[in-house]
Amino acid sequence: MASSAPKVAPPERRDPLDVIDKQADEIVALIKKSKHFIVFTGIPDFRGPEGAWTLRAQGRTRTGKSTSTLQAIPTPTHMALVELQNQGDLKYLVSQNCDGLHRRSGILRDRISELHGNSNREFCKDCGKEYIRDFRAVASYEKSVHDHRTGRKCTACGGNLHDTIINFGEFLPEEPLKLARSHAKKADLCIALGSSLSVPPASGIPETCGKSKRSKLIICNLQETFMEGLADMHVWAESDVLMTRVMDRLGYTIPSFILKRRLVIKLERDAHDRHIIVLTGVDDDGTPVTYLQSVKLEDSRRIVRSEPFSFVFREGLGTGAEVKFALEFMGHYNEPNVVIDYSVSEEDGAERVYDLSYDPRVSLSVNAFSLYESGTDNDVTKACDKAMSADIDCDREVISFLNGGWYGSLDSEALTDAVCTKACSQSLQDWYTNVSKDCEEDKARGGLRIWTGWNATCLKDTKTGRYCNDIIADFTDVGEDEELPHDELCHPCYVKRLEMYKPSPYALNIKWHEEQLELVHKKCASSTSTETAATTSSKSEPSGATTTAEASKTSQTASSEDKSVSSTRTPVQTTSSEPTASSTPKSAANFEQGEWFGSRALMLLLLMNLFFM
Repeated sequence: MASSAPKVAPPERRDPLDVIDKQADEIVALIKKSKHFIVFTGIPDFRGPEGAWTLRAQGRTRTGKSTSTLQAIPTPTHMALVELQNQGDLKYLVSQNCDGLHRRSGILRDRISELHGNSNREFCKDCGKEYIRDFRAVASYEKSVHDHRTGRKCTACGGNLHDTIINFGEFLPEEPLKLARSHAKKADLCIALGSSLSVPPASGIPETCGKSKRSKLIICNLQETFMEGLADMHVWAESDVLMTRVMDRLGYTIPSFILKRRLVIKLERDAHDRHIIVLTGVDDDGTPVTYLQSVKLEDSRRIVRSEPFSFVFREGLGTGAEVKFALEFMGHYNEPNVVIDYSVSEEDGAERVYDLSYDPRVSLSVNAFSLYESGTDNDVTKACDKAMSADIDCDREVISFLNGGWYGSLDSEALTDAVCTKACSQSLQDWYTNVSKDCEEDKARGGLRIWTGWNATCLKDTKTGRYCNDIIADFTDVGEDEELPHDELCHPCYVKRLEMYKPSPYALNIKWHEEQLELVHKKCASSTSTETAATTSSKSEPSGATTTAEASKTSQTASSEDKSVSSTRTPVQTTSSEPTASSTPKSAANFEQGEWFGSRALMLLLLMNLFFM
């Protein structure tokens, strides 16, 4: 409703944290007493200073970065609501949002009314069957804004599928609105989060609670709303600020967002008595879910790129036969491909259900997937899970180290300074130490590309104070078989970089490393006494790691007060997976791409979680 949005957005207000702390105490007391607690959520980004409606009213467009809702990570507030639901406190959620994040975060289908629709859901008007998509299931609206046909057909009856988005001027869906109103009448506590409460008839839900003598209405928003006179409390803060305090006082841990997928594999026979294996994505209530781009039959050229993902076996499959399928996901969260080992059962028509869990946060470092049959308890231990998902206090730029290969200059001294902090180094070291200890039974095999990249990036020349990568970037550009000028070949930075990579046995061109090191030792004598990495304090020796000072026996080590000197640990990498295909400034080698956990019932392609400053 851009027409109703003022060109100057209402002022925002934030109360001091001590005020919010007291309000959180009061809210917790109300939640504990409540018999029917509901939450109403809105779209906080529409009427604020950079909100969509405000920008439209001003004739401006957004200039900052935005994230697709398909790639968005649910906020602490989203996950707090999931935990309140799971604990039995939150009885119902009413949402104006159409981004699908509430459902994706874990809110159950029968616990939410999405009054403005869900951009990932479409349905058949003829038979009522629903479908969830891992893409925007929204009509093009080419003919009319009220033509909601998506162009896809119902697999059950062949009818046209329609999106669920409610455009302005359209009626809200009857059943979700009816349920929302029913719960509002039952509620003795309603918290409205991040909504201007100005769009009817959805705004009637919190209004019902505000007018009820038996119910309390609490508003958490940065701006005034039309219901100030009905509210028992207004918390002037972001939703996350309030909800993290509420959860802490309730003694609840806000869970991490884990993307849940369910896969059903069914064995059938056709009219010609041939075996058919069909793979189908489903929700926990059986609703079809489209989240696969393709399925490939391993050890063959057969690949299916659209639903239904079915494979016909002309020669039949005997009981106990092993078949492998490679799953390719939509990739919104950088999900890696996963291979499923399927063992043919005795009965035709038998279904096997697999639950897949994926941590998108960790995909920023190393991809992860936990895969096991539904109903089993095969998974990593709690201690290992905690160690792997521990925060790593590093600048977001460390994501670039995932690419492997030669870690070159970041082309910005300020950015490199932000990356090369003691906190980041210590976080990486602590993470590796804990994972090595707590995940030993899960056969963790560390590649630790981020740490390798950090060490290489943060190496400094003590004579000039410059980062070694910046110095090497200015070297003479020579061919693969040509030799660098003597002063560059023997430069302490170049020698140390070669020594740092020396422990890696799976470099793409180990021979090049050996030849370069042999040449350096022959022509340069000792050249590594002046270059060092950025400082870090070291509490413990990670298993299988060596220090940069050890990598070059002639390196000098100074006190931790000297910021140009380091005892930073560089991991010795001992196993290889398929390397990436990137090149170095001087034909240096590539490094392995990832690390994984493996067992018969579990595949975990993940090792760390980053907390970005």
